[in-house]
Amino acid sequence: MALSSLPELRASVRDWAKRSSLGDALIHDFISMTETALNNGERADDGSYLVYPLRVRDMETIATIPVTDGAATLPSDFLEAITVRNPGDVTYSLQYVTPEFMADRYPTGQNTVSPADYTIVGSTLYSPIDLELRYYARIPPLVADGTNWLLQKAPNVYLYGCLSAYSAYDKDPEKYTGYRQLMNAALGGLNAADVNSRAGSMTRRASMAVC
Repeated sequence: MALSSLPELRASVRDWAKRSSLGDALIHDFISMTETALNNGERADDGSYLVYPLRVRDMETIATIPVTDGAATLPSDFLEAITVRNPGDVTYSLQYVTPEFMADRYPTGQNTVSPADYTIVGSTLYSPIDLELRYYARIPPLVADGTNWLLQKAPNVYLYGCLSAYSAYDKDPEKYTGYRQLMNAALGGLNAADVNSRAGSMTRRASMAVC
C-alpha cells in the first residue's frame, strides 16, 4: 500500500492494527502524539531519552524577526534557535542569555550599535534590533487529506509512531515497546541520512585498492 498522504496513513494504521473500526479522530490523536514526541522528544524519570527530538535539515527555517520596543513574537512553529544574527552584519551571531542575566547586565537595555545578547521568555524574544533567526520548526501537522515532508521522506516513522500510540491505547505494553523500538530505528536511519546529505560520506570497501 502507498503511504504518502493522510488517508493512506490512516488506512495503513487500521491494516497493521487489524482494527478496521478505528475512527479518524482516534487515529489523528495517534498522529498528534507522534508529532509531539518527535518535536519535543520523550524522557524517562532518570533523564535518559526514550525518543530523541528530531532535528534534521528539513526542519530548518530562516525568518527575519522585526523587533518593536525591544521585543518580538517568535514564529508560531518555533522549536529551537540555531543562529541569531544581525541582518545588517551577519559576520557574528548574538548569544542566548537567561532573562535574569539580561536584566542584570543591561538594566537600561542593550545599545543598538553592537548588541551581543538576546533572551526568550515564553513566546517573546528580547533584543534591541531586528534579527535574522535560523531555527528548527515544528513538523507541519498532517491535516485534511494532505501530506508533509516527514511523511514523504520517512513514512515508517509516522506508521510506527501511530502504532505505538495505538498499542498504549489498547493496553498492550509488549507491542508498544516493539513499535517504539521500530520508530526509534527509523529515526536513526533518518538522522543518518541527514548527516550524510549535509557532509557526504565515503565507504571504502575491503576490496578497494589503497593508493
